[in-house]
Amino acid sequence: MKSFSDFFAGLAYVRCLKFGGESNCLQILSEHIYLGERLNPFEDLQTLELHVDMKKDNVSGLACVFRSSPMLHTLILKHIISKIERKRKWKIDQQSASESEEFWVSQAETLKLFFHNLKIVTIHGVFKSEKEVSLPKFLLRHGKALEEMTLCINTKHPFYNTNIHRRQNSFWSQVMGWPRASSNANITIRCLNN
Repeated sequence: MKSFSDFFAGLAYVRCLKFGGESNCLQILSEHIYLGERLNPFEDLQTLELHVDMKKDNVSGLACVFRSSPMLHTLILKHIISKIERKRKWKIDQQSASESEEFWVSQAETLKLFFHNLKIVTIHGVFKSEKEVSLPKFLLRHGKALEEMTLCINTKHPFYNTNIHRRQNSFWSQVMGWPRASSNANITIRCLNN
């Protein structure tokens, strides 16, 4: 536990932070939070990039990083699929869409400082289920300073198929109607072929 605290304390004054690849950082962070550990604030963090598996075990760690980043200006989330999930052929974990949305709504009060400076959000993913859109919907609904949200979908992703494509045409029109805390928030949807 001491090395965990020391590691994050050493990052307290970074301006840009990236956790990439298939690191277990959020899962480890979630476990430490469960054990009562607290994360020191990232006092100067302005840009955060996370390559994250949005499974249930990682969500509390993600919320903790958000709470600890009061000066964050730019957030980049890249949805990854762990090796285990690839082997299970995209097995959906136990968390339902409503549980995911309820979790984020329960965090709104503790994330007020996070929303004061957050201006740019970019999320890469497949967006094939309501569960996957609960976070971008939450960020848009509460991001009072938000100016730009970009949702990027990789059409070459192994889990992207024609059924998903048909459903997404309807989804994209819904996205444009999501409630926004900021009247300046623009939403862009990009399809990537890489």
